[in-house]
Order: sequence, then C-alpha cells, then structure tokens
Amino acid sequence: PPRPVRRRDALRLAVGGVATSLAARTARADEEPADVLIPPPPPASQPSIPRRPRACIAGSSCVSTASFRNPANYLPPWEYVQSDEDAFAALESVLNARPGTTVTTSAYDDGFVAATLRYEDGLDDVAFWFTRATEPGSKSVLFIAQSRENKASPPGCFKPGCVNGPRNRARMEELLRAVGWLPLETDEEKKWVPLLLH
Repeated sequence: PPRPVRRRDALRLAVGGVATSLAARTARADEEPADVLIPPPPPASQPSIPRRPRACIAGSSCVSTASFRNPANYLPPWEYVQSDEDAFAALESVLNARPGTTVTTSAYDDGFVAATLRYEDGLDDVAFWFTRATEPGSKSVLFIAQSRENKASPPGCFKPGCVNGPRNRARMEELLRAVGWLPLETDEEKKWVPLLLH
C-alpha cells in the first residue's frame, strides 16, 4: 500500500509549489520590456484660445471691440469683403510685413490671430477673432490691443492729425488702413467723438 503523506510533508510541498510559481512569474516580468509596464505620459495640452476679446480697463492704454461702456477704449469691429481664406492671409501678411512684429498664434480653423507689435515706447499685444468661426457667414473681426506699459492718455491733441484717446486707437486704425478693410458702424461708436485738429 502507498505510504501515507505526513501533514508536515504536505505543507512543505505546498509552500514549495507557491514559491516556484512566484519565481516563474517574476522571471517573465523581468523579461518584458520596461516600456510595456510604464505607460507613456499623456500629450501636453494646447493652450486654449479665448472665445471673445475682453473689455479694457477704463483709462488704460488699450482698445477693444468689447469696451462698450468705455467709449474712449472702444473701437468697432472690422469688416472684410473677400473670402475667409484671403482675409485671414491678408491680416497675417500685414502683420508679418510690419517691422518689429511677431505673430505668436495663428489658427485659421479657430479664426484667431495674436501678435506682439513693437513701437518706440514699448510693446503692444494684439489679438483678432474672425467671427465666422462661431457665426458661419459672418465677415466681421473682433480685436483687442493692449500696451504692456500703461500711459495716461493726454486730455487733448496738440499736433495736426492727432486723435485724442489711448494711443492704441491710432495704431489699430493704421492697421485697418493697411489691410484695406472697413470699420463696422455700431451704436457704441457713435458715442465716441474724436477731437481732430487739422
């Protein structure tokens, strides 16, 4: 008859089997490449684009199509007549052709362009929103232009051709003439009365 297995021997055999199984699993894990065990990091998220320009702080060196409550800091949206592709390319071309200008963001699908413009008295950050990105068929452009160094606006003009208000007004009107578009007249624009000396 078969020899009976003692309780101590059975326990010893069970422990040995578990140890062998763990050793085998560890060996297989060591053979697998490290990149299988450690998942790659998620891709870095892209900075989000604001949906609309913000309003300027009253009295600051800034103009925006959103500054309805501060007429001196308000300029009306721009309007173009060419195709969306040509209009976007025209604005980029005018910005890139201007000395001291760096286009920092250009996103055609989002209808957004941002740039930094250098002037004698410092840098201006400008951003443009083509409304066709959210309103199909629209040919308007919203924008904001903010000087990094704020300077108080003079109370009036003392040079021929000067317009009172933040210096950004004249700078954005210069860009408007360069790109060949037209300002979109709004009720807010009628509240602002420029003092022009001839």
